[in-house]
Amino acid sequence: MNSINESAIPKGSTVLVTGANGLVGSHVADQFLKFGYKVRGTVRDVNKNTWLSDVFDKTYGKGKFELASIPDMATDGAFDKAIKGVSAVIHVASVMSFDPDPSKVIPPVVSGAVNAIRAAYAELSVKRFVFTSSSTAALSPEPNVPGIIVTESTWNKKALQLAWAAAANTPERAVINYAASKTQSEKEIWKFHDENKHKRLDLVVNTVLPNAVFGKSLDITHQGHPSTSGFIVHLWHGQHKELLQQFQPQHFVDVQDSGVLHVAAAIHPDVKGERIFGFAETFNWDKILDILRKQNPDRVFIENFQREDDLSEIKTRARAEQLLRDLGRPGWTSLEDSIMMNTEDLRRGSYTEYEINQALEAISRGHTIRKAAHEYGIPRTTLQRRLHGAQSRPAAFEDLQRLSISQEAKLASWVQIQADLGLAPTHQQLKEFAQRILHAMGDTQPLGKRWVNAFIRRNPSIKVQRSRSIDSRRVNGASTEIIRDWFKYLAIPQIMAIKPANRYNMDETGILEGKGSNGLVLGRAETKSVRKKQPGSRAWVSIIKCISAKGRALWPLVIYKGKLTVQNIKSGWKYTGLWPVAVAKPLMSSLLLPKASNPPSTPIQGIQDIQDTDGWVSAVSAVAWSTPRKARELDSQLHLFSQLDQSIATQRQLFRKVKKGFQEQSLQLATAQQQIQHLQAQVNNSTARKKRAVKVNPNTKFATISNVRQSQIEAGEVKVDTDGSSASDYPSEAESCIVVAAMPSR
Repeated sequence: MNSINESAIPKGSTVLVTGANGLVGSHVADQFLKFGYKVRGTVRDVNKNTWLSDVFDKTYGKGKFELASIPDMATDGAFDKAIKGVSAVIHVASVMSFDPDPSKVIPPVVSGAVNAIRAAYAELSVKRFVFTSSSTAALSPEPNVPGIIVTESTWNKKALQLAWAAAANTPERAVINYAASKTQSEKEIWKFHDENKHKRLDLVVNTVLPNAVFGKSLDITHQGHPSTSGFIVHLWHGQHKELLQQFQPQHFVDVQDSGVLHVAAAIHPDVKGERIFGFAETFNWDKILDILRKQNPDRVFIENFQREDDLSEIKTRARAEQLLRDLGRPGWTSLEDSIMMNTEDLRRGSYTEYEINQALEAISRGHTIRKAAHEYGIPRTTLQRRLHGAQSRPAAFEDLQRLSISQEAKLASWVQIQADLGLAPTHQQLKEFAQRILHAMGDTQPLGKRWVNAFIRRNPSIKVQRSRSIDSRRVNGASTEIIRDWFKYLAIPQIMAIKPANRYNMDETGILEGKGSNGLVLGRAETKSVRKKQPGSRAWVSIIKCISAKGRALWPLVIYKGKLTVQNIKSGWKYTGLWPVAVAKPLMSSLLLPKASNPPSTPIQGIQDIQDTDGWVSAVSAVAWSTPRKARELDSQLHLFSQLDQSIATQRQLFRKVKKGFQEQSLQLATAQQQIQHLQAQVNNSTARKKRAVKVNPNTKFATISNVRQSQIEAGEVKVDTDGSSASDYPSEAESCIVVAAMPSR
């Protein structure tokens, strides 16, 4: 998060980063892209580094990064074409051959640096020039030597003397030549700037001096573990102990912190003409081995072999850490966290295609298969098969996959982008997306049940994670553009003058009340969980924690809507089987009770002495009392009332009397209902029953009197008797006739 008021170069402008395919250069380019700038990265061969464009296009979209070719930076005018139209130049490229011959290292590095700053002076659009120097330009490590103090005016003069001294070009001189190349080239940068700054008063020059760089590679598939990050791999495999022993204890810096320091040197308006020292904390190989054992308890590592410590005092370290904070970082990345990221791919127990190619190249240079397998951690059988023409597993099985390797790579990139946006897809959503791709190609066959699991195995950049729901309004309202304005109010002298003991760092988190929609989704492999946006239909509880610069922590502040919290407590307790008894205690919390207003002037009759008690007012206001319909409900309310306040004995006695009256009334009511039921039965028995009509069956041999009379009436032989006196009063009369035979039809 950028907290500076105004950037020295406009956001969205183009920044030139040389050596963009290296460990430091790739992360410098990545950080500038994160801060909203466009990047033009230079490499020696564009065709061999197209992967860099693919990585940045997938992460930031097309048009944000472009490649430019500079085959030899030591050639005059090498940067003239690539520098056109850029606002800043970050010169990272250097000679990393570690050749023991100083003439093959120092002159090309110095020439490249001078060519870069000369081109920056010639291009009027350039406002900032940043040179990537090295800690070795200030000093060479001297373990267990106290009293060494490093300031901005400290230079490694000893390295310059030793590099050009008349001596054999032994391997030990490789590190000396590297230190000398950085020392002399940075001196030439400042010399050129001092001699020409009157020509370009608008051009600011800064240098960054990172120490040993550890951390995660930008793309492990194509970069492997380059530069000093490869030393951690050597410790992992227990290799090159002799080489590591030559690397003395010193400070380190995480590669991402190094990238942010380069951004600060280019855009921070207060950084002008400075040497920024990337010195996070000291290390030796024993310390790193202890960290590796702690992080990987099931793995056996080599024995410790280096106990010395770097005792130098870096006066400029605090300035660099402040720049990290100004640009939104929490400070230095710890050594443990950096080692954890450095070995992330190693913990997965896999090796990359890049490492296989490195092992094959080592074999072509004369290494035996056994030695190459041991050095790069690759099975000998794998190298033997590759030497006999076998393809990699993804390439061999590409024809059997429903989606091609490139299509799956784009699909994996889509998953990462969705996760960054707070819309991490589920397994089903990923499968549906893949199915749509197949339909577009004319393949209508459904994907298998285990396709998603196989897809995750083939693409280790993503993994299954548990999502954490977060209100979408919080995510949308936390953008860089929205938050940047708030920091403007803090950039005043009155606030900057506050003592460290009174400065507090605030961190905020939140939870959604009620039922969430957390579940398993797909996200980036390097993260532990992913946030999932959802509409803010539920109450949000914010928790704010504060800690001072001296380490003093304040009690956490919880912010919530009391009304909604009371409702959630009541509704939630109904499903626990303890309602309404156990809910009394949380509802009686001082955080939820409403503020009691002034008592009325006229008290309620009968409870004057009780109403004046705060407990009674609190108890009544805490629980929404309902009229009891049964004695059991009244008993529950009595129990609840006793939990709310134990001092209201009169009220409890009143409840007991009411309860007793309930019981007596219930008994009387039950007796009355029983009497009513008995009387109703008597009434029903005394009422005359309705006569049943009997159908005349013309086929019966015998008929009842009523049937005969009805036949006579229908035949007109007799008149209708209107009084109905001949009708039988007994409904069973017709039923007593027995049919003995059927009359034949005529």
